Amino acid sequence: MMILTKKIFNENILRFRSGITLPELLVAMILVSLLMISVFYVFSNFFKASISQERYALEQADTQIGGQFLKWDIFMSGYGMSNATFPMSTSDNTGENSSDVLTLV
Repeated sequence: MMILTKKIFNENILRFRSGITLPELLVAMILVSLLMISVFYVFSNFFKASISQERYALEQADTQIGGQFLKWDIFMSGYGMSNATFPMSTSDNTGENSSDVLTLV
């Protein structure tokens, strides 16, 4: 009789038990910590890669801008222009109401 009563008593305790135990909580915290560490590791690698790509893109843009400045300076110094045809001509007092005329080729 005592064994049967003890078994029923234990089943009632287990049936009405609520909450979690300390070992369950520790295991859950360890699993969540491992998950967060792996997410942080992946995020930091992606962040480093994006910073690297941004620096590379800025270097390319700076190189292109520098090349454009250099090309413009060389053009304005007279190199690269044909001597045979000058790209503009002017005439005095030949336009409407005796205005000057500038013709661009």
